[in-house]
Amino acid sequence: MWSSNSGQINNSQSYSNGGYGIFYSSSTGGQINNSQSYSNRNAGIYYSYSVNGTISNSQSYNNNSHGILFSYSANGVISGSSFYTNTGVGVYFANSNNEQLNNSQSYGNTSYGVYYYPAANS
Repeated sequence: MWSSNSGQINNSQSYSNGGYGIFYSSSTGGQINNSQSYSNRNAGIYYSYSVNGTISNSQSYNNNSHGILFSYSANGVISGSSFYTNTGVGVYFANSNNEQLNNSQSYGNTSYGVYYYPAANS
């Protein structure tokens, strides 16, 4: 999803792709709900340059990078989701502000379960 306003990805599966499973960038207020992303060559979910997005009741696992990579984003909420057995970090917040991780699980990843690297102005 690129440059969307309140776009939604619901009840979807994205797997065995050569890049990211779900690509969400330059958007406002979008949602990823009840979806799975697994066995992708890069991060299962790549969420970048976006604000006020929600990821709920979703899973990202067995990816050849991070489960989810939040990059240069703000005010995103992840809830009720699982990130496991990824080659990298389960949930990686990079250069982001005011993100929330609620009632979720991250386990069995090659690196950290959750890693937060705040934006310079945090």
